Amino acid sequence: MSTTAHLWAATLEAQATALETQAATLRALAREAAKGSPTDLIDQTASPLGNRRHCTAVQKLVAAGKPGASIVGRKHYLTPEALAAELAKGEPRKRAANDTAPRKCTPREPTPLDTLDRSLARLAG
Repeated sequence: MSTTAHLWAATLEAQATALETQAATLRALAREAAKGSPTDLIDQTASPLGNRRHCTAVQKLVAAGKPGASIVGRKHYLTPEALAAELAKGEPRKRAANDTAPRKCTPREPTPLDTLDRSLARLAG
């Protein structure tokens, strides 16, 4: 088999895995909806991770083809196990206090364009 065929096979296998995960999620949602009880899947609105971090975690898992996450429409779902694994990673890196401080600009020599701009501004104004 050629390299291209191997790449296509790997791509199709990854897509099949992602579809199986999404199908399992949809089946679980359908079962829970039929029962009338809430599902054990956690969406971004109920996540202790917060909306952005939850959606990022789901997108990474889905892109990697790993189980435990699914995107259905605009909802991003994590299983309790995947959520626990994400929480175990700890807080995302915080910016250092000096990262948010404005940087001081160092003066530079005016370029000919700067000089022309000033001259035109004086003539116009």
